[in-house]
Amino acid sequence: MYIDENSGKKYKIIGICACGIQEEIVHDIVKSICRRAEKSGFKVLLFSTFVIFQQGRLRAFSALSIQGCSMLL
Repeated sequence: MYIDENSGKKYKIIGICACGIQEEIVHDIVKSICRRAEKSGFKVLLFSTFVIFQQGRLRAFSALSIQGCSMLL
């Protein structure tokens, strides 16, 4: 959960871990999720990785600090 210091408003957080964010299709998907999340009152925390292999992704997920995230995609 994120609390805005100025307004005191509380937000749930969606964490997104994406590989290849620079690729157009991935960028478009992440952008769409972000727009929808913000309309629904969520904040988005984006993790980007260059690792594309399955085992590498698992290591990337285990290294993330996801405390406070309501959801991880």
